[in-house]
Amino acid sequence: MTFEHKRSVRLVLRNPALLGLSLAGVFGCEKAVSVAGPALVVTRIAVSPRQVALKANQTSQFMAVGLTAAGDTGNVPVTWTATAGSIVDTFSYGSRHYATYQPSAVPGNYLVIATQPPLKATADTSTVVVLQVPVVSVAISPAIASVLAGATLQLAAIPKDSSSNTLTGHVVTWVSSNTSVATVGGNGLVTGQAAGSATITATSEGKTGSTALTVQAPPPATHTGYYVTPTGTASGNGSASQPWDLATALASAAVHPGDTVWLRGGTYRGQFSSRLTGTPTNPIVVRQYPGERATIDGVLYIGTSGTSSVAAYSWYWGFEVMNSNQAGPYLDGVYQFAPGTKLINLVVHDAVATGIYSDVLASNDATEVYGCLSYNNGHMNNNNHGLYVMNKGPSIRKVTDNILFNNWAYGIQMYATYPQVLENLQAVGNVAFNNETIAPTHNNGDILIGGNLQQHGVKGAVISQNYTYRNVGYMTANIGWVSGQQDQDIVLTNNYFVGFVQITDWVTATITGNTIYGTRAFHPGTDGMVSVRGPFGGWTFSNNTLYGDSTPASWGYNDAYPGMSFAPWKATTGLRPGVYVGSAPTGVNVVVRPNQYELGRANIIVYNWARQSTVSVDLSGTLSVGDHYVVQNVQDFYGTPVASGTYGGGSVQLPMAGITPPAPIGRSYTPAPVTGLTFNAFVLMKTP
Repeated sequence: MTFEHKRSVRLVLRNPALLGLSLAGVFGCEKAVSVAGPALVVTRIAVSPRQVALKANQTSQFMAVGLTAAGDTGNVPVTWTATAGSIVDTFSYGSRHYATYQPSAVPGNYLVIATQPPLKATADTSTVVVLQVPVVSVAISPAIASVLAGATLQLAAIPKDSSSNTLTGHVVTWVSSNTSVATVGGNGLVTGQAAGSATITATSEGKTGSTALTVQAPPPATHTGYYVTPTGTASGNGSASQPWDLATALASAAVHPGDTVWLRGGTYRGQFSSRLTGTPTNPIVVRQYPGERATIDGVLYIGTSGTSSVAAYSWYWGFEVMNSNQAGPYLDGVYQFAPGTKLINLVVHDAVATGIYSDVLASNDATEVYGCLSYNNGHMNNNNHGLYVMNKGPSIRKVTDNILFNNWAYGIQMYATYPQVLENLQAVGNVAFNNETIAPTHNNGDILIGGNLQQHGVKGAVISQNYTYRNVGYMTANIGWVSGQQDQDIVLTNNYFVGFVQITDWVTATITGNTIYGTRAFHPGTDGMVSVRGPFGGWTFSNNTLYGDSTPASWGYNDAYPGMSFAPWKATTGLRPGVYVGSAPTGVNVVVRPNQYELGRANIIVYNWARQSTVSVDLSGTLSVGDHYVVQNVQDFYGTPVASGTYGGGSVQLPMAGITPPAPIGRSYTPAPVTGLTFNAFVLMKTP
């Protein structure tokens, strides 16, 4: 070996920066010297670089070489170790040995050590400084979850850096927005306290992430079970062996607050009226027997139209209501007249008129329409809807997590006519798609709130976290339809609207966090991107995400035709609703909303803009490992499951292929469009 070569080796060892030069250039003239000769002995190991600074998610390569006292290289074996982190021997070339180091996640100073075995005294070290990587965001898994009151759920907080790499070793603190509903420990263990909703927030270095938590009420207090079958009789005693007929059960004085009436499988034909009256703490429950399909072919009245004192605080849960006699009386499917009543996870379809009619007499904080499917209802233009609801304050009426599609007019109509009022309605988490597509008209859509209320107007409305879809545009949300007056106040936030959105005549409106995608030119009352009617002095209309083309005349103002493109519309109205982020949405957007009343049940909403044949859906916020489950497409709810099995954790694959929507019964109609691959809604259910 030449003097110049040995000098180059010494320079590299003294100055680690020179390691960036070509190692081949430094060692290119090297000839490996055997240590077998008696005159040549390797006296030390040299490691380079001598010091390096790394972030926890970075790696570094180290090189070790054996040297004689004269500075010649010797071909000796090397063993790599580190005081923290991990180091892997990657390869050797001649007398040079290379290894890759992955640092510990904990900041500090550590050593990389190269040793000549078995002579542990022949060793060299390099210093690694592991730097603290700042937290840029915090993700919580699962992001949406449910737990029973009294049960626990483990959440995981995941701090991330600016490149979305997972960080470890960072302190995380937890807090609940409502400790009367759920508490959370320092390790992210949540305990359900009472039925309701809470936001669980994790914070690390000032950055936060949150989980939307639903605490589910346990079943009502211990109760007697009564039984009903299609062949039961009035002379029975309501036992499993001597069941009642349905009419007898719904009027029986033997059923007390806290009791449950089980509907065994089969079809119950006729018009039925419930007079069962519970209490706020012990409702009477009328429920489909587990694992069976109970169907009312006709009409169900809950209470009567003349009084609110009958059938209060009774729950109706899980069964089917439809009407095969389309030539019969012009009646809705379910009439909800009684306060404190709940319609839970019903399947209502093919009513002669509206599917579910929830009257102002039912106004009460406990009254709710929750988790129901409503489709193919009605036959009269502009009059028959999936759900028609009214409310008179100060009570709050909740319409939550329902799925409404292919109804003759609107999916959800929140409407009243003077002298009635429309107050404190909250529509949250509902899915409404392609409503009115089975009718010959295009004047209605998926969601409407408003009415002919003269000087009163709508008050205290909340429309939040709802999801709509339309294959070919037209109206999806009519927010504030009025006749002759201004509505008072609304919160319209975090909805995902695909179709035309019309917002009119509000004194006060908060319109933020929504996603809106429209593709068609503006036409008053039926089509476009967004249309508004002012004045706008009390509006906060900002931070919404807009998809579509901003240049066509898709924006409406004061119903003037033709519409405007986005830029002149903003200049004319003075509103700044948000920004366009693309001509069309991309990727896949999956939403899982756990059911408040049935553990292991959830609505799944998928916007598959990538048009994948299958999508991956994380069910860890709803199911536990080992649970048996089925997933039904809502457009074939009683058909073959699209997925089923035993849950092994993580995600399952759901098919997005289009299926033919269910055909309306007994009347002429326009076939509803197929939504897949782009959109589908599913129901997940845990099974025995």
